[in-house]
Amino acid sequence: FPELRPNIIYRMSDVLHCRYLFFELPLTEPKQVFVMGPYLNDEWTADSILEWVEAARLPQTAVKHLQSFYEKIPIIKEEHHILAVVFSFAENIWNGTAIARGIAIISAV
Repeated sequence: FPELRPNIIYRMSDVLHCRYLFFELPLTEPKQVFVMGPYLNDEWTADSILEWVEAARLPQTAVKHLQSFYEKIPIIKEEHHILAVVFSFAENIWNGTAIARGIAIISAV
């Protein structure tokens, strides 16, 4: 994780296009992080996986493994629903300061 600032919800996408939401939990020592994910915004079809494997110059054997991987990842097409849940939870544990601080979107490392 990058260095987290308090009362900020972070959204990250990794190199496999999986998304995560996370934030630092208050009043924890050592510091702990709440993580929700992985999830996808769209379904990965066999064709889209094959295209990605070819573009990334991965071996064709990766297609089967990636298909199996993506079948297990939940798809959340309407991300605003999950964001509402996370914001409500964060606002509650942060005493009403979550909405004021917002979301930081970071790229995969």
